[in-house]
Amino acid sequence: MGQIDLGSVIGPQGPQGAQGAAGQTAYVHIKWAASGNPADENMLNTPNEYIGICSDNSAVAPSASSSYQWYRWKGEQGIQGVQGIQGETGPAGAQGPAGPQGTAGPNQVTNSTATNIAGLLKGNGSAVSAAVAGTDYAAANHGHNLSALTQDSNNRLCTDGEKAAWNAKQSALGYTPLNAAGGTMGGQLNANASSQANCGTAQVRDIYAGTGDMTPGSTYLASGSIYIMYE
Repeated sequence: MGQIDLGSVIGPQGPQGAQGAAGQTAYVHIKWAASGNPADENMLNTPNEYIGICSDNSAVAPSASSSYQWYRWKGEQGIQGVQGIQGETGPAGAQGPAGPQGTAGPNQVTNSTATNIAGLLKGNGSAVSAAVAGTDYAAANHGHNLSALTQDSNNRLCTDGEKAAWNAKQSALGYTPLNAAGGTMGGQLNANASSQANCGTAQVRDIYAGTGDMTPGSTYLASGSIYIMYE
């Protein structure tokens, strides 16, 4: 008996199957977050370290983070690379302009000193002796007139009247200022009523004390004042 190739046998066409259910439109929603389990209000619409993906049949993106599958898409920072070789030294910069010349110093050479120096150079014996002995300098006790001094805004003499006015400043106040390091204030100090109304500012405030409660609507205190009840 010969072989029969069943692959070439075609049977009659069967009946048409029933119509399938209508398909639904699929939507993909993407959110971003700084962590893999964010709170609903911490989901973002701009790229961050984690991406959340939700596939459903609604055109409106879910507001609950649990509706998304979260994946970390931003890799960890890599290790620092090997430092490169040092570059070549650049050329030297051009020399800057010369600074202004300083003011001339005071003249410390007297006429007699100049004469003795000249004598030293010529080998004058008396000039050498005077220079060695120091007799060519001015005497230790000698007078100067203060009016000959040059004064400016940083170097100035004061008068007796100015010193008297400075010494009288404390008496002119009429009171002794309180030491910032501590002390006792004898008088009454009231806070600025309009300024202390800003309760968010740290400042001096009026403080009242009493044994009874304040009556709402009838007891008046300026805004920002403090009332303490004690027994």
